[in-house]
Amino acid sequence: METPLFQPSDVGILAAEKLVRVAADATVSAVAEALDQNDVGAVVVGLDAIEGIVSERDVVRAVAHHDDPTVLRAGDIDSTSVVYCDGYASVDAAAELMLERYVRHLLIEADGEVIGIVSARDLMGALVSR
Repeated sequence: METPLFQPSDVGILAAEKLVRVAADATVSAVAEALDQNDVGAVVVGLDAIEGIVSERDVVRAVAHHDDPTVLRAGDIDSTSVVYCDGYASVDAAAELMLERYVRHLLIEADGEVIGIVSARDLMGALVSR
């Protein structure tokens, strides 16, 4: 797939260049390591098909509930109500979608493929810097 040509006002321009994935059977400890090593706030669960998303917040909740992160799996704590947004949508439209669906991360698509992920923090930064 060719790299999409986004306009500065398109949400796709904010998408993380690297979409980090973990297997559904990866331990929560492995998820935390992937988050840290890749300096991202969320990972996609599923190596082939997207099964869900695990965020830093999900990891913290699991640990706070005293679940053993070396036993608990990504598929046990992932958010399966994944929300997709077209990369050519405006930053404003993406922010509205995030608010409507009550999520902190959007998977960004272009030409039928998931190309990245955008967080609420990414959108806030884009909206504030106008």
